[in-house]
This record gives sequence, structure tokens and C-alpha cells, in this order.
Amino acid sequence: MIKGVLFIGTASKKENEYFTYEDYLSWPDDVRYELIDGVPKMMSAPSRFHQEISGELYLQIGNFLKGKPCKVYYPPFEIKLKAFKKKDTVL
Repeated sequence: MIKGVLFIGTASKKENEYFTYEDYLSWPDDVRYELIDGVPKMMSAPSRFHQEISGELYLQIGNFLKGKPCKVYYPPFEIKLKAFKKKDTVL
């Protein structure tokens, strides 16, 4: 963010402007953002403790799901839940 303007992809928008899922798709992959109610939120890197816990959960859940139709995915992984009917929230 530079002086009230958010630079993402090829377009720049004012900080208080509403963003959509289509805008989100144009943002570069090397910058981690979530889009919550049309507002981009830059994500910080997870802590070492967070990575240890999430890694262990991934292993435990992955082992439990072996041979079952469900799968576990490790982040970063985009989720757009059907519960979010608006096209302005991506986690």
C-alpha cells in the first residue's frame, strides 16, 4: 500500500474502494491477500509455532483420510465457500 493507493496487478485503486473476486483473480500470486467483504487484507507470514501445529494437524488428518474419498490440502490454498454468496470474500 503506497499513500492511500493499493497497487495490485496492473490496476491501482484507492484504498477505500470495493474489490471483487474478479479483482482478486488478477492479483499476483507472490503477494498473500485475503478479500473480506470487498476489502483486501494483506496476510503476514505464519509463525514457527503456527507452522509446527498446522504441519502436525496436516499429518494427522492426512493419515486418518488415507483410503477415504476426502483429501486434506496444505496452505496456501484458496477457499471460496458457497456460504459466501457475495463475490467479495476469498480466504
